[in-house]
Amino acid sequence: MLPAIIAILVVVSLLVSNYQKEVGISKPNNGGRAAVATATAALELSSGTSVSEYTAFSDALLVAKVARRNIPLINAADTRLDHQLGEALDCLSAVREAWQTEIDETWNDETHGIATYWAAMHPSVGLSGDALTATDVRTTSMTEAREIIDQAVELAD
Repeated sequence: MLPAIIAILVVVSLLVSNYQKEVGISKPNNGGRAAVATATAALELSSGTSVSEYTAFSDALLVAKVARRNIPLINAADTRLDHQLGEALDCLSAVREAWQTEIDETWNDETHGIATYWAAMHPSVGLSGDALTATDVRTTSMTEAREIIDQAVELAD
């Protein structure tokens, strides 16, 4: 009987400490919600094609990174949100890097065209294969960022 009680207490403790939002104990603070909004704004700008759209996206990405850095980590919900935003911003940074190589015409198939490069530089992006193009990287990274940001929005609400 004692082992069963201990097991139940451990499970309840894990739920309370890691899923505070879901069990109604706490939710991410206003700084976290603001950071999610800035990441969402950057994501919306990431699908542009012109140099001026690239500049606007880069600026929005910088604002999102600063907003994430300024999240006060008060509870487990804040920490989870910070982690999600870190992954999403890593994906958006990959978008920025691939887009920049397009603008500067510096894409190198031997470097940028292999998934190993992207896995090392931006581990949150799940690229695979060889003969990648900047468009492949941008599309995959935006899709991954959107999925993560959707989860972050759900957590922040």
